[in-house]
Amino acid sequence: MKWALSDTTQDGIRFLVVGAGSLLLLRLGYLGIGHQLAGAEDALAQTCRPFQQGYWLSDTHSVAHTDGGGVGARLALAVVVAVAMALGAGLVVYLLGRAVGRTSAAAVRTMRVVLVVTLAWWLYAALAVPRKSTRFTEGGIERTVRMRAIGELPWPWGAERYTIPWNQVPAVDTHVLDDRATVAVQHGSYHFTLATGSKEEAAALVGELRKYVER
Repeated sequence: MKWALSDTTQDGIRFLVVGAGSLLLLRLGYLGIGHQLAGAEDALAQTCRPFQQGYWLSDTHSVAHTDGGGVGARLALAVVVAVAMALGAGLVVYLLGRAVGRTSAAAVRTMRVVLVVTLAWWLYAALAVPRKSTRFTEGGIERTVRMRAIGELPWPWGAERYTIPWNQVPAVDTHVLDDRATVAVQHGSYHFTLATGSKEEAAALVGELRKYVER
């Protein structure tokens, strides 16, 4: 007796295969690119690297601030969110189609299109678009904060950017809790957290940033 699967089940399996395959390929690509980029860097870039949280940042003088979880967790979440959005969109189209007496073909096409579009963005966001990032330049500290979608994944819109000149930064400090430390800068009456890591890594980054503050 031949085992036959329904069209819906087959599409579900395809979605899972596409998601798992994309996750594997991106993980391998990430390791390869990371190996190629691990060349000679200046002192500031070297102290920034531990705080990039696995993101592919275009500027080596940049750090990312996350609430936890590494690149693997972000990639897995990206696949789950993309599949959920595709299934949700397909369900809506399917119910609308049933109401007007149409077949489920439009729902399947919708799921495929939504899966491709959303998977492309969420995977890109997980790898290269931190929700909170900071870039250190000769002129000052450039901060970018994006609207949270879910977890550490941001929406593609709603980014807020601002610059704090070095001459308006009176201090760069570390705040230690157990074996972890945060790097923060003071601007007016506010303290902005830039990155979180080990005490040794935080001390090294603060040492480099203070060179800009004390010029």
